[in-house]
Amino acid sequence: MAKATIIETNRLRLRQWKTADLQAFITMNQDEAVMEFLGGPRKPSVTEQTFDRLREHIDQHSFGFLSAELKETKQWIGFIGLQHVSFNAYFTPAIELGYRIEKKYWNQGLATEGAAACCIFAENNLQDHALVSFCYAGNKKSASVMSKVGLTYQGQFDHPLLSQEHPLQKHVLYSNRKDKII
Repeated sequence: MAKATIIETNRLRLRQWKTADLQAFITMNQDEAVMEFLGGPRKPSVTEQTFDRLREHIDQHSFGFLSAELKETKQWIGFIGLQHVSFNAYFTPAIELGYRIEKKYWNQGLATEGAAACCIFAENNLQDHALVSFCYAGNKKSASVMSKVGLTYQGQFDHPLLSQEHPLQKHVLYSNRKDKII
């Protein structure tokens, strides 16, 4: 088991998940606004499986989608981090920058602050891997974070885990590469 990375910013502490985070994660994943571009609210059992997978990735690689808390209050706000892309595509293998924040913490720059710190971590520790981030093409706020942290728009792709008929199938791809990978 690798030692979990901890990333700190002015306002955030990104760390390995604690059992105490699970209920807040379940609640966030049942919020329709948070899950709008992620296929809709998740059943608690699905979130529990995701929780276990996220912890296992961190245990195995020492980095992953880290539990995010406010440093000042230790209040859990969601997750921000890096993990291996879990599907095959023309841009894999790669490391994915991802984030999901509780709605009450939106529009405060927290996702951008945490994502920027993760990009620095990747640049310093994961140079052998391309860094990518992607979201549903209609998710302008998430794409804005990708741009703000210095990732370059690469174009659109069809998410390979979604059917051609799925309404969220079209995704945008951003990368730390300046040259186009599409």
